[in-house]
Amino acid sequence: MSLNMVRNEIIEKFKKIPNHIQVVCVGTTRAHYAIDFSGEEYIGFNMALYKNPLEFHLPILQKYRRKIAKNAIILITLEYPIFCIRAIEKIAKENMQQYAKVICGRNPYCSMIHQIIKKILPQEENPQTDVLQYMKVLEQKERYMNHFKQWEVDRMCKELIDDGWNREIDFPLFVQEGHLSHLSELHSTMERNKKVLINLIRFCKANDWNPILLGLPYSKFVYDFVPDTFKQQCFYKNIQLVCKETGCEFWDYTGEESLQEKNNYLEVQYLNKRGRGEFMKLISQKLDNIVVKAGGEKGK
Repeated sequence: MSLNMVRNEIIEKFKKIPNHIQVVCVGTTRAHYAIDFSGEEYIGFNMALYKNPLEFHLPILQKYRRKIAKNAIILITLEYPIFCIRAIEKIAKENMQQYAKVICGRNPYCSMIHQIIKKILPQEENPQTDVLQYMKVLEQKERYMNHFKQWEVDRMCKELIDDGWNREIDFPLFVQEGHLSHLSELHSTMERNKKVLINLIRFCKANDWNPILLGLPYSKFVYDFVPDTFKQQCFYKNIQLVCKETGCEFWDYTGEESLQEKNNYLEVQYLNKRGRGEFMKLISQKLDNIVVKAGGEKGK
């Protein structure tokens, strides 16, 4: 499957966005595979995109704010490296105004999603193209069983860190050295990302929405690979500070044991159909209760 087909699929999703959305999900690729509202009674929409930086959640919500109901739940999905991302910092500084103009512009002939993907994933010499094609092949199989062998799983975990987190936060140093020697270098980056998240939460509340931070689940392979020191100092500590300042609730499923089994995943980090179903079972009852308490009618 070509990258253009992947782009078209994302664009089509936003062409069919419903009205009076009661539950919205924003996030990146893992959220795209983790959240599925199709079987729920309430009206939900997954706005997660491929390679979607934290900075772009706000303008996307601004673009579709009239589609979102009052008292709607906004699930802001979080992953372990979210506060430490450095690579996106340059993109945000150089292109954020242009991205925001595209997202919030009034040109009906300009596809907001197409322009975002084109900027983040340029067509030529794009290292992510093969990754996206590989993910689409896995997704088409709709695996209920993960038949990867241990050596393949080990390779995938290494590729996830080396090709992903390593480029963004120099993550392997934390593993190799066994301590957070680079924590001081990440301080300004974490502070910036916290401010971005806090502003996003405040925007949601200003629109009478109910923002909830949602920690996405990991397979046991990835969960065990990430050091506890990194989880505590670079993830949970920042979330605690954000929640303290904003009063936002945090639903944490990053270490949910019932979702760590490998057959819930396409490979080592993206939930498959079975995994999505199990994850939605865990959060749907909570979501149902909030929708009802907020006075919303399911499916209305």
